[in-house]
Amino acid sequence: MTSVNFYQVENSNIQIVLFKLLEKTSIQGMKGLVRTDSHTASKQIDEFLWSYDLSSFIPHGTSDSPSSNFFPVLISEQGENLNNANFLFYIGTSNFLVSEIQKFEKTFILLGNDDLVHLQSARKLWRDLAKIGVQQSYWTQENKRWVLRETE
Repeated sequence: MTSVNFYQVENSNIQIVLFKLLEKTSIQGMKGLVRTDSHTASKQIDEFLWSYDLSSFIPHGTSDSPSSNFFPVLISEQGENLNNANFLFYIGTSNFLVSEIQKFEKTFILLGNDDLVHLQSARKLWRDLAKIGVQQSYWTQENKRWVLRETE
């Protein structure tokens, strides 16, 4: 059974939050698939992960990289799970697919506090997932700490 964690980012760069979640994923020995809404967004995240914290590198690649199926973290705007990831991360997109989410052990949905379109789509997704009994948690950021707001 899958679980979905919503993170509403208020005080941090959303890419830093993604980095920290991917770092935990890597430490656990799991694979991650980062879903974006465009090739440009995928490239921006790729560049960020290469440069953010040189002391804590996260092995990763993009779907257009050679041998993309071997990366422990794959960044893609495409609909395939080429690296057989356990965890799915949605960032900068509201193209949520319940059928895709159900294929992963965990899904993380990162939302900017000021992105009303994505917030509305996430609320709809919450309701849709609740109807089919998916375990969910909604976290918000307050004073640089994560606060659990709601569970289902």
